Amino acid sequence: MPSSLLGRLTLGSLLTMLVLGLILPLLASHSILGLADRTVAAQIEADMDGIASGLRYIGGRWELVVDPYLVTTLVASDPGDGFVVIDEARHVVAASRGGREAIARIGGLPFADGSVGSGPVAYSTRVVRSGRQRALVMVYRDRWTANAAVDQAARDIMVQFGALTIAALALMLAINLATIIVSMAGLRRAAREAASIGPDAPGCRINRQDLPDEVLQLVDAANAALDRVEDGHRMQAQFAGAVAHELRTPIALLRVKCECLPASPEREDLLKAVDRQSHILRQLTALASLDGMRPAMTRLDLVETIREMATDLSGQVIASRRTIEFSGPDFPVWVRGNADCLFSILSNLIGNAVRHTPVGTHIAIRVGRDGSVMVADDGPGILRVAGEARAARYLRADRRRSDGAGMGLRIVEKTAGLLGGRMEIATDAAGAAVTIWLRADRG
Repeated sequence: MPSSLLGRLTLGSLLTMLVLGLILPLLASHSILGLADRTVAAQIEADMDGIASGLRYIGGRWELVVDPYLVTTLVASDPGDGFVVIDEARHVVAASRGGREAIARIGGLPFADGSVGSGPVAYSTRVVRSGRQRALVMVYRDRWTANAAVDQAARDIMVQFGALTIAALALMLAINLATIIVSMAGLRRAAREAASIGPDAPGCRINRQDLPDEVLQLVDAANAALDRVEDGHRMQAQFAGAVAHELRTPIALLRVKCECLPASPEREDLLKAVDRQSHILRQLTALASLDGMRPAMTRLDLVETIREMATDLSGQVIASRRTIEFSGPDFPVWVRGNADCLFSILSNLIGNAVRHTPVGTHIAIRVGRDGSVMVADDGPGILRVAGEARAARYLRADRRRSDGAGMGLRIVEKTAGLLGGRMEIATDAAGAAVTIWLRADRG
């Protein structure tokens, strides 16, 4: 049994077509043969009426006067068809050609009214009275001879009807398949819409348009579940943002108090710890602010935009005693994007490279002609852990957990999704290599 609904419907239609293609011609043939037997019986009775009405006992003997057409039909007909008239002494009074042989084939006849419609010969008998005299009239027809033409017609009809039946069923199958395929188009579209729903597009829902009634209940239930998930996600983000906002002031006061301490190694360690916590709070606030954001998209020259941003950010790289390099095509690479979002992406990637690599690390920014931006360094690299890519956390490749549990890269990934792009991390390369792919704008 096929696993797909389309395969099952197709198999069912083919089996139905096969069964009907065999049964319908047989039913039609049986009906035609039955009609032929009834027609033969009616003809026998009509001939019987004609003969019985013309039979008289006159002058001591039976005389038969019948319609000339009936004479032509019975007397001059095939030897297998005809009539016989016998008196009470079983003497043949009148007979068509072959009538005597027909009596011999049929055997003894009761001197009474009756009929036999089965067997090789179909016949009917009737007792005719004229005064005190009686005669028995028998009209018979050879069923095989009579039905030969009917049998041939039935066979011809079976062939023609069978061909027409198969053609009609094939047309029905094609129409059914076309209807199913058109109906499945809506389901395939719904599947694509469902696949596009994720943390970067939480507001997307499955459109009910052009979907069969049988799946609307499932679609409505799925959309309702997505509404609940989005509400929970939004509440979680709002809570995280609120907590981060509330903690900013206490941490700022803590830094002020640390700065008031006398200079010592302990004081420097405390200031570094406070700075790390401040950085985590800023990232948490930034991550929460991305929920529900719909950035305005414009046409940007990716090469020029990233070159200017790299120039603005190069000061902190050089101040941290790292080196920075920019490379890209010598012609514009047009993409659809948002300059503020791109600056957030680039600043987070460069900030991560500065914070999580040793002094002397080289940071390279490369713009590709395919609308990609790669930020790479020759530091310890990045290791992506956790099973689900959407919920992954990031560690330094030396297995030490990075500050913020990878929130900077999560911000980059989510911001790229808002721009219609995606993020890729080369986890098997020496050092870190993060690439952002943006949508090209052909103008």
